[in-house]
Amino acid sequence: IALLIILVVTYGRSLAVPFYLDDYVSIVNNPAFLAGGEVNWSQLLSMYARRAVTYATFGLNYWFAKRNGVEGFHAVNLLIHLAVTVAIWQLIRRVFLALDETADSSNVNLAAWLAAILVAVHPLNSQAVVYIVQRASLLATLFYVGALYCYLCARHGDRRFWIGVALFSALAVFSKESSWSLPFAFVLLECIYRIRKSDAKPWLVLLPFALWGGVGLAVVSNAYLGDLFRETSEISRFDYFCTQLSLFFYFLFKWAVPYGMRIDYDFEIVNSGWRLWLSIAAHLVVIAILVRMVRKFPVFVAGAGLYYVGSFIEASFIPISDLAFEHRLYLPSVGLAMMLSNGIYLLIKNDWKKSFIPVLLIGVLLLLTIMRVEAWRSPDKNHLGNISLEPTAYRPWIAVSSFMIEAGKY
Repeated sequence: IALLIILVVTYGRSLAVPFYLDDYVSIVNNPAFLAGGEVNWSQLLSMYARRAVTYATFGLNYWFAKRNGVEGFHAVNLLIHLAVTVAIWQLIRRVFLALDETADSSNVNLAAWLAAILVAVHPLNSQAVVYIVQRASLLATLFYVGALYCYLCARHGDRRFWIGVALFSALAVFSKESSWSLPFAFVLLECIYRIRKSDAKPWLVLLPFALWGGVGLAVVSNAYLGDLFRETSEISRFDYFCTQLSLFFYFLFKWAVPYGMRIDYDFEIVNSGWRLWLSIAAHLVVIAILVRMVRKFPVFVAGAGLYYVGSFIEASFIPISDLAFEHRLYLPSVGLAMMLSNGIYLLIKNDWKKSFIPVLLIGVLLLLTIMRVEAWRSPDKNHLGNISLEPTAYRPWIAVSSFMIEAGKY
């Protein structure tokens, strides 16, 4: 109930946010949505086969509403976000149980709860919640976390959960393509478990990265796979990958300092020079530190690894037209929550009263997200704000031009 109140306070006014950008193609002007709330299901699922689960929920939304209203779509997004937050809380508790059996359960529960709420009210995650079509990110994350939870339960005794692993994995894959990294997440958790429970070497934690690198080599060297694993041919794999190396740290900084949120970003390609080499060096240092930390802080390393793995599909060697969107951080934020939970646990394990620190931070982030939601409620002002922050991004200019034409101000 407390979580529901927090999210309603944070996102309640998002119910009146109008449709934006791809919402028009996917929902408002979708030819499968017929008059009177009827849905051509065969057309809908054939058009969006790779995201069939997500678009099936849009169809149900439209069918139940019997009209093309916006409130029902936002309400469902908010409920999914609520479910994701609860799922992250439970996953963190299960990871602590599997990897750090000495941790006090009551402190683990509090730390996991606070960390899940911190991520839930963070303004950087607001785009995935408020931008209706990004229900794909919400559903993929929900089922991704469900699959990981079931994997840990099945791996440690209850074989019935293997059914859940298969079911949630399938649902995640057909919600959004970013969840294709799920097998590597399983490998990551298994490697950390073996390092903790046996004499396995700490460098075993690098196995999912090595496997993903192998997939990358296969894609680059095979013409058929090369065409399959790309969204655009306008950016080379090398340019896209190198640019993502630096954007990784740009958005990590955004998590710490959530300033300048916007719908559309326009980054330049980074494929040479000091920024590229600095990014490569930073990643190598981070990975080396994680290898050294894995035995002492396995939950933190699991979170950091999941942040990386959650970024594999959209921030590596599969070129996508847009270099970055805030909603792509929603899945990696599961790993961020896990890292935060480890930090909060260390903070409160000797004095639970120190929990006021993350509670205070939750209050600050909640207010920032409320402000961000208010910006979304006014599309013209939101896009103008985007232009002031990112003058070279083309989408806000197109949107503002459309508003001016509709108002006769041209």
